[in-house]
Amino acid sequence: MNSRDFSRNAGWPRVCLGSPAHLVEHGEDVCQVCGTVVQETLIGAYQVKHLLGSGRGYQLYLATHSQQGQPVLVKVFPPDPASQHLWEKACQEIDLLATLHHSSILPILSCTLWNPGGPRSTGPRAETFNPGAGSLPFLTVVYQYAPLTFYHLLSPGDSKVSQATRLPVKQLLRLVEQAAGALALAHHLGVVHGALGPEQVLLNAPMDQLWLADFGVARLYPSYSPFLAPELVAICELCRQRQDVTPYWEAVTEASDQYALAALCYQLFLHAVPPETFQRIGSVIQHACQSNPKARFPQIQDFSTALAAEFGVGFLSDLPQDHALDARERRGAAASLFVPSPAPAPAPTASQQASQSEQLAGKWFIAHEYERAEQAYRQASRLDPTRISVWQGLADTYVALERYGEALDGYGKVLDLDPKNAEAWFNRATVFDLLGRPNLAARAYVRAEQLRAESGRFLE
Repeated sequence: MNSRDFSRNAGWPRVCLGSPAHLVEHGEDVCQVCGTVVQETLIGAYQVKHLLGSGRGYQLYLATHSQQGQPVLVKVFPPDPASQHLWEKACQEIDLLATLHHSSILPILSCTLWNPGGPRSTGPRAETFNPGAGSLPFLTVVYQYAPLTFYHLLSPGDSKVSQATRLPVKQLLRLVEQAAGALALAHHLGVVHGALGPEQVLLNAPMDQLWLADFGVARLYPSYSPFLAPELVAICELCRQRQDVTPYWEAVTEASDQYALAALCYQLFLHAVPPETFQRIGSVIQHACQSNPKARFPQIQDFSTALAAEFGVGFLSDLPQDHALDARERRGAAASLFVPSPAPAPAPTASQQASQSEQLAGKWFIAHEYERAEQAYRQASRLDPTRISVWQGLADTYVALERYGEALDGYGKVLDLDPKNAEAWFNRATVFDLLGRPNLAARAYVRAEQLRAESGRFLE
């Protein structure tokens, strides 16, 4: 007989872990008043000890293995009609990533459907979700224990000074590289995180190791500002109206993951580096946060590499060789994509050179060196004439230089590549206004508004 059954049979009072804690009826595993799991309840092989907090659609508990005493994190998702039909897909993604043992993906110990008060199986998903059943199951995911989250990095305890300001910049960059590496591997396998935020970023106590959590389950609950990519805002509203998260599940992309990581980096470096340094890396973060997903970096590791380059650090360049070999062994065949090879680096491609020129142009633009920005954007446009963000930046530069005719040509190039680019239509309208051509401006404004309205209802 385990301790929970003994306490029940002995008549000991059981306590709900809600705030404030209160006694519950014998036999209850989930409080019927506040919906919080009762202390000492067994979920599979794990005994719940404390409520650590709650997030979008879940409650997070500290639990221990009932026999081994191993501490774990347990996320409990109550029955939710807006997401339950996607639970099996989420669990499939969890199973896929759990087999990789990636060093920056939080290890998943089990993913189970749990009926409070019902049979207790330690096997994965011992039950199958049945919408017609009288008792709907909870979804529980058990993770390896990690003591800290991204919130602790920004504001540890009651201190008004961010812990990030006390860490070496190289250490912060390593954390970013770890996150980018985990996302890149997931993207390579066709898995998108979809709702990356501070609560999904966990850290060890020295804050030199990062893990991403909630692949699969995070997509069941849409993200929020400032980590929500702009192309998903209207879709979130649509999900709320329909009470169905399927449109959001299907709409998230690798580009929206890049936007979320860049938003986290903005908070991470805002007070951790001098203002002049932050201004320099601001163009890289801004590139990853473009309103048009196609204008962001081609891949998430391009963002990580560009960010590190601003500090004069190569991607994973400070990773010890023995660490890299260990990572290769643990990651299997996919490791060669993410661990640097000892062979000399190949010459940069035209696309990579275009990215470098565009980043340089962005720095000149921020510094109000518009002539230099123009030269760098022109160089980037020659190297990659299909890159929308380059033509957008060049047109913006011409506006700053008051060369409005050339600005119209630049925005025209954007529209040649993306005729439904609402931002380019709006900017074009602004230039027509500056040129004193109100009729053309009015038409362009109308088209911009039409496209913005369409983007909010394209799934209907």
